[in-house]
Amino acid sequence: GWAIPTALTVGIVAAGLGAWFRLGAPLVGGTAITTLTVLVASWSALEGTPTWVWLAFGGAALLGTAVLIERGGMPDKADLESLTKRWN
Repeated sequence: GWAIPTALTVGIVAAGLGAWFRLGAPLVGGTAITTLTVLVASWSALEGTPTWVWLAFGGAALLGTAVLIERGGMPDKADLESLTKRWN
């Protein structure tokens, strides 16, 4: 009875500290621990979910992650506008 609340607490604290201090490993690890704990805790309710729902959810999560990464950009790289101004 104590394993799920403990895992959730550790995952949320790790993700929070990772986000606060901008550290990738605790952020990703804490998110993974929290997600897996929620899935394990609710597996009996999720057993009947059709495969297409899982595929759609996974695809949407991957697309959302890609959009966030692309929109975040790389601050040390020149953008297209500054490159075109150099050549004009």
